[in-house]
Amino acid sequence: GNELAEADSRVISSGYAALDQLLPGQGWSAGGLTELLIEHEGVGELRLLARALKHLTAQAERHVTLVAPPYQPSASALRAWGVDVERVLWVRSSEDQAL
Repeated sequence: GNELAEADSRVISSGYAALDQLLPGQGWSAGGLTELLIEHEGVGELRLLARALKHLTAQAERHVTLVAPPYQPSASALRAWGVDVERVLWVRSSEDQAL
């Protein structure tokens, strides 16, 4: 997030107070797109979304979609975080076709 982003009124805490203070609305947007831009992939960045994924997949008729993650999501890790893996959609795509 940055100072130019508009805050969504529906946010979910990341579970990390320092990160929440930097995000628009003090958390992840519950109804929008979130893109993680990182220097080095595969360092546990999905953990930053674990709390939001758990919250969203616990709601009836809610699904989350992971579009072109750099690595195959681990169903066992998602389950360990309390995420309902039946409500997670994984879209495999090349980076230039992801949009």
